[in-house]
Amino acid sequence: MTRLIPAVLFLGGIPAAELNQLPSDQLNRGQTLFENSPKGIACARCHTAGKAGNPVGPDLKALAARMSPHDIAALMLARVKKHVQRVDLHDKTSLPAVLIHMGSDATELWDLSKTPPLRRAVSSTEIASIRPFPDWEHPPREAAYSLDELASIIAYLKYTATAAVKPVRAAEVDIRTRSRSR
Repeated sequence: MTRLIPAVLFLGGIPAAELNQLPSDQLNRGQTLFENSPKGIACARCHTAGKAGNPVGPDLKALAARMSPHDIAALMLARVKKHVQRVDLHDKTSLPAVLIHMGSDATELWDLSKTPPLRRAVSSTEIASIRPFPDWEHPPREAAYSLDELASIIAYLKYTATAAVKPVRAAEVDIRTRSRSR
């Protein structure tokens, strides 16, 4: 009887993810890499997907709902992120940051030099300049995920967005090709 309860709950509208049981090995691998990557900073340190994660960067559930696996992989591996700024301080230090609010007395930001990112306010008198940070590397780029690992992460993101259990093939996330299958 207990083996039927998850199926009944799933059919009743509760996604399997809320039951801590994902319906495929690929989705389980993707969730593990998203939440606790052994290859570096996990996606969940800066992003949300459903209920998991930290709201520093964009909600990946929203992106996964409208983008192809190929396009998500290209975004994950892109060199420059438009929201990351270099904040130079008068004490000659600088930090990568995502700005939340710039006020006349202080700037509220996510300090990306900390793991996990630290939400903090920096006094306007401490800030020498704020400018684009073209050298900042998105953590998935540095992690050197295999195509299979990228496919698993993206399958998990797609699942959080749509609840559809659809495998993502490694060929779909290979950004060296022009494949843009949805």
